[in-house]
Amino acid sequence: AGIDAHLDHKGVDTNATFTSARTRLEGDQLALVYVDGKALATLVAGVANDVVPGSGINSSITDNLTDWLVIGMRVVDDAVQFELQAAPVKVARADPSLPTGPPPAASRFAAMLPASTYGFVESHGFGANLQRGIGVLKADPNQTDAVAQLEQALAAVGGIGNIAGWIEDAGVAVIPAGNSVGGAVLLRGSDAAAVQGQVSQLRNLLVLASIGSDITVHDTDHAGVKITSVDLGDLEALLSTMGVDPGVTGTGARLAFSMATRDDVLILSIGDGVIEGILDTTTASSLKSSGAYARVVDLVGSPNDIEVYLSLDGIIAYVESNLPAALDGTGWTELKPYVEHLASLGEANTTSNAGGRSRLVITVK
Repeated sequence: AGIDAHLDHKGVDTNATFTSARTRLEGDQLALVYVDGKALATLVAGVANDVVPGSGINSSITDNLTDWLVIGMRVVDDAVQFELQAAPVKVARADPSLPTGPPPAASRFAAMLPASTYGFVESHGFGANLQRGIGVLKADPNQTDAVAQLEQALAAVGGIGNIAGWIEDAGVAVIPAGNSVGGAVLLRGSDAAAVQGQVSQLRNLLVLASIGSDITVHDTDHAGVKITSVDLGDLEALLSTMGVDPGVTGTGARLAFSMATRDDVLILSIGDGVIEGILDTTTASSLKSSGAYARVVDLVGSPNDIEVYLSLDGIIAYVESNLPAALDGTGWTELKPYVEHLASLGEANTTSNAGGRSRLVITVK
């Protein structure tokens, strides 16, 4: 069949869907994967219905698979780039009163994080997308029970609108903290007043919870910015009061975090000096100004909907210096020559009416 298709000029390269999908990948490719979603859905559903006759699984699969997807791999100077392009996926119509899908955006947090950051994930339009996601589930009759339980749980804290309505972007970062690592959650709000209102509400709840408990809340000043530090006390006791079985007893583990605001961004951090390091970061000392990050973003594309960045060389150096025991017996001596040239990893997703695009790149020094 392959020989005949070649001789008769009826290969997949004459398929209009394939050729249209292929043109969405830039340049020559070292490797290529193409999937006809409709054909795959029909094949899988046919097999499933043979196993479970009358299950109706055919329409379920067909309605939730993309019509096509194409994946390419190429080398761009100092980087390997993987790109996935896919046709739009049909979703259930959500409540029109829900927030509209936010447009792609450039990173707001890269300019706030120090250049030494090991990695971060950023989602643009996080609050609106969270509300839209629940709306899509609510419109699906198969999810009625699950959505009802979720809405009942959210009602106790004012509903999803109260929780997520003020959030524009959300990010999570891993940052050096002395000889250890720390973490930070960054939430950009609709404006500075909305963010400050959420912080005040959270602080008041924590102060109220601290009465008669092991929780402590205190404020400090750092270069004119108020930092609220919270110690939730013994985790085992805290979980027990919430009716949750901690699973491990007698560890004496404690959880402490700090929070502060800068303009329209709320910062929550774990780790010594992490929040101070973020507040002290300038434009020149930020991740955004580093060559490694700039190169990755150039390759994955910005603006985007979701962005991921990892400093591979920084992570490898940390593990070698601080966790040498983790490398014992892993063949690190043989593996190191292959990974010590790695610099960074990045990934970005963008979704539009024309479909979805995901790019992943690995750069070398």
